[in-house]
Amino acid sequence: MLDPHLVTASHGHVHQIDAVTDLLHGNYESVTTVGEVFRGSVLGLGVADRLDGEIVSVDGDTWRIPASGIPEVAEPELGMPFAISAEGGSPFTVEVPPGTTQEQIATIVEQAIHRQHDYRHPIAAVRLDGTFTDVLLRTEHKQDPPFQHLDSVLRREVQFSFDHWQGTFVGFSFPQTNNDQITIPGLHLHAISQDRTSGGHCPPSYN
Repeated sequence: MLDPHLVTASHGHVHQIDAVTDLLHGNYESVTTVGEVFRGSVLGLGVADRLDGEIVSVDGDTWRIPASGIPEVAEPELGMPFAISAEGGSPFTVEVPPGTTQEQIATIVEQAIHRQHDYRHPIAAVRLDGTFTDVLLRTEHKQDPPFQHLDSVLRREVQFSFDHWQGTFVGFSFPQTNNDQITIPGLHLHAISQDRTSGGHCPPSYN
């Protein structure tokens, strides 16, 4: 990955709709909508009703990336079973050197957060803008009842790889020590390309 800019929003509000364990166990039907979650947000992510695409919200617009891999505008009434959004905050910027790996970016994010906070388990919204190499993104096919466990669904996920990719990653950093199974520990990112022709979920580098 090359030349990304990392921005985290501090002292704002992060809202998560539903526990990640519900999603893991196959609860894919909507509990909220795009309009309810992302109205007034700085950035956000989620999944569409019945896992019909990954959701990314940035710069006031929200996109759904279906199995085709081509982003579509997500209308306010689109339902979601899981979503996270950020509001307000005081952004700060960190330059990430060319050649930094995804795993190294996660470490840089964590270190930057702790430099800005004196409490033990901070949460931050994260935005990465730049030109990247060796990018892998994924999304899923729409699911029908009876729903299978998410692990089974992800074995049939759709993946898209790019040697060079320009765009924005948005997401959230939760404490690695999180054991409540409500949030996703570590750095969780979704992506949308600058030309809005590609996007999806960015799997952790250790997957």
